[in-house]
Amino acid sequence: MSRALDERLRALRDSYRSRLEAQLAALETSLRDALRTGSPQDCSELWTSAHNLAGTAGSYGFADLAKVVHEMEELVAPFRNLGDPPRPVTDGLVLLFEEAQRLARA
Repeated sequence: MSRALDERLRALRDSYRSRLEAQLAALETSLRDALRTGSPQDCSELWTSAHNLAGTAGSYGFADLAKVVHEMEELVAPFRNLGDPPRPVTDGLVLLFEEAQRLARA
């Protein structure tokens, strides 16, 4: 790649990183709501937040973060219509979120 392109890509990635904290906060809010209520609506909102973050993280070169958040998306997907995810699912979501936070701040 050319130096100019490398610099442009780095600038885009840095710009995305500055917005990443807000996206993680939105994901955390969605996760807390889904854990608190277990409602299909809150599970669906968690899925949407995870889906959006996984997509943007992958597009900006944060592959590990995208993978972890995509796992959250897949884990909550069956409960978008059912609600009430069981304890092993909620525990998994929390662990994945903590890993996403770690990756985003690395």
